[in-house]
Amino acid sequence: MRNLLLSVALLLTLHVSAFAQPVPGVIGIVDSSSIPAPSLDDGIVAAARPRVQDGALGADDVDALFAAAGPKVSAREGATILAVVEGKAGLPAYQVDEAARARLVRAACAIGLQPASRAAVDAGKTYSGARTPETVRQVLARARLNGATAYDVTATNSDGEGIYSDYPSLTPATENMRFSWTEVTPAALLADQDDVSARLLLAGTAKVTLDGQEVEVSRYTRGEKGTGSIAANYDEAYHPVDAFNEAVRVQLGYPEWMRGLSVTAIREARSSRGDRWASNCAIMADGTFHCLPSARRHSAHPELILTNPALARGKQLLWHGHLTAEGGVITSVGTAGRIAKRVSEGKDALVNPVSLLRAWGFQLAPGLSCDSEHATARHLQDDERCVLRQP
Repeated sequence: MRNLLLSVALLLTLHVSAFAQPVPGVIGIVDSSSIPAPSLDDGIVAAARPRVQDGALGADDVDALFAAAGPKVSAREGATILAVVEGKAGLPAYQVDEAARARLVRAACAIGLQPASRAAVDAGKTYSGARTPETVRQVLARARLNGATAYDVTATNSDGEGIYSDYPSLTPATENMRFSWTEVTPAALLADQDDVSARLLLAGTAKVTLDGQEVEVSRYTRGEKGTGSIAANYDEAYHPVDAFNEAVRVQLGYPEWMRGLSVTAIREARSSRGDRWASNCAIMADGTFHCLPSARRHSAHPELILTNPALARGKQLLWHGHLTAEGGVITSVGTAGRIAKRVSEGKDALVNPVSLLRAWGFQLAPGLSCDSEHATARHLQDDERCVLRQP
């Protein structure tokens, strides 16, 4: 109950601070006192000037600002559009209505999205079909307007090398890789902690004979309760997901209760300590956090160990790396080395995971920050603009 009251108080504080300005702005601002304001784009300011001469900025006016920026909205153009809507562009006083702010959020969240990634975002929904909290969409909008890129994790350069990752992204959003199973939310962590239904746990490996060949397969044991935790788990063994026949059961010495074990139960096996998710994480274009299942195999490509790019499932990503949690509390966040280097070199800005975690209402460990997993490259965690950017 205390955590709930603290969360409500935080949201009310954000709401009041945002709407106490002469012209209401998008919530999500932390503290701009120590961060230089971005330079404004003259073209966007010029487009805005006649739109506010009547003392008001409406939804159609916001559309006109995005039209002035063109199909590719640069970070400078996006920041200027945001400044216009927040009354910080040096223009004569005007009022911004609710429809204009809503239009800003909707347009900003969809910047640079491909059709496969865009439909749910336009509708204000997650890829699992749930309604995206408005706090999340507003932080996401602020990040995208400040240059956070949406990238295709399968993109390659002219030499055919992966730009964002060298690992494949081939897995469909089915079985243990369905969006609703990999999505991590505060409610999902809490539900996992409270879940006392029987489940399988990974319990090392053993060798069995299948079709005349000796194969090393995962062993399972019975678990009784979820953990609400996320930890590193590298699942190297083969999972007999196509069938769990009697011969395998007998060879492994499994008890009678495992007779007729369902394929679904195997695909959704937890780690040895009972964790549903592994720490490999991605933020998808809809602003949701997804972690690989602890059983890091899928029947579409059973020979492949699932890696971060597999979380894309045909959608664009906003960030990927690793995330850990203990008992429902997020304890660490780290940006994958390849994209951390791109940010440090100024090639990309990325959504700030910590800003989004706060917007979702996750419990965070004190002093939580987003670290770079690259050996030498470092990025700046900008909480005001909700991005990771070049220092």
